[in-house]
Amino acid sequence: MVEYSIILPTYNERDNLPLVIWLIVSELQKGGIGDWEVVVVDDSSPDGTADVCRQLQRIYGHRHIRLHERPGKLGLGTAYRSGLEVAKGAFIILMDADLSHHPKFIPQLIDMQRTTQADIVTGTRYKGRGGGVYGWDMRRILTSRVANYLAQVMLSPGVSDLTGSFRLYRRAVSLRLFAAAAMVEYSIILPTYNERDNLPLVIWLIVSELQKGGIGDWEVVVVDDSSPDGTADVCRQLQRIYGDRHIRLHERPGKLGLGTAYRSGLEVASGRFILLMDADLSHHPKFIPQLIDMQRTTQADIVTGTRYKGRGGGVYGWDMRRILTSRVANYLAQVMLSPGVSDLTGSFRLYRRAVFEDVISRVVSRGYVFQMELITRATKMGYTVAECPITFVDRIYGSSKLGAEEVMQYLRGLMLLFWTL
Repeated sequence: MVEYSIILPTYNERDNLPLVIWLIVSELQKGGIGDWEVVVVDDSSPDGTADVCRQLQRIYGHRHIRLHERPGKLGLGTAYRSGLEVAKGAFIILMDADLSHHPKFIPQLIDMQRTTQADIVTGTRYKGRGGGVYGWDMRRILTSRVANYLAQVMLSPGVSDLTGSFRLYRRAVSLRLFAAAAMVEYSIILPTYNERDNLPLVIWLIVSELQKGGIGDWEVVVVDDSSPDGTADVCRQLQRIYGDRHIRLHERPGKLGLGTAYRSGLEVASGRFILLMDADLSHHPKFIPQLIDMQRTTQADIVTGTRYKGRGGGVYGWDMRRILTSRVANYLAQVMLSPGVSDLTGSFRLYRRAVFEDVISRVVSRGYVFQMELITRATKMGYTVAECPITFVDRIYGSSKLGAEEVMQYLRGLMLLFWTL
């Protein structure tokens, strides 16, 4: 985490970028601001803007200048959203890369936020001493003034400059605002680590099953923990096929665990409903429409897939040792926690977004205990849960990540929940 992330969307800005970066660095140094990064979001500029950015990384360092490349010209709104996904700052500054926003105002935005403790500080051309527009002809000035006036009359926002884009946000505020502005119905969060072989097939199956079910408003958020096998590169190829509106990649700097992967996925997901599943094909996407249908029918807060209840539930491809391990783990949890749910250790679930945000904020476990604590806390908090029979199939490619360490972690977590819930 750094203090300030400056997001610069670019398209054919190779000539402007070196100067705007130099000015940003100079103004930040003058203002005594040392903890910052610039996130350049480039939409495959044909003039080689990304190559210029890579040269600037060599000058100023990769820690300060970060490049996020996207497969095509996808628009300003999605550029800010993509930049926000990879930005690390506690505060987010949005500005243009064409020098229409002079970086000398960055320290002023920061100082005003520190003084007022405001959630948002917006640059204004239309209020206060020093605000204005230079270099525009009369037609453009009138167009901007009329657009701003109409917005003031119709929306009454209490802000003088609605059409400007030079702003500073608290990170949490920007996440909520951008998620609300671009909300879809269903976000499917897929944590990945070394899943390059499984990912293309699981994405194809997800898309196929959603199309069969007539579900068109969705996104898949791939949360990759810097997989050494190149899972993130495979995901970028899938974005070119299905579009980065539907396939979104959130990369993290190392193997940080399953629980934090879901938290990170939630931060960037825009769905009203959050669906959690594994990327290793142990959760077949054919059950996604069934989970959705059950939620629509029951209006439950959570629909959880169960291997142990109802016709059609079960496990395939496991040896006897793993079956016994799962059964014993589930039995111990049922006896000690009494959650009223048949499958506590499963992770194929659909949540209302608000419910997931509420429950996950209270969860303290990590790893494989995380799912058990999620569903147990949810039932203790009074949220309604429906169960949908699913079949769990052992992974096709790769090896299971469940080992002795995870078993011990589970037992420790179970005892902690027993004493605290």
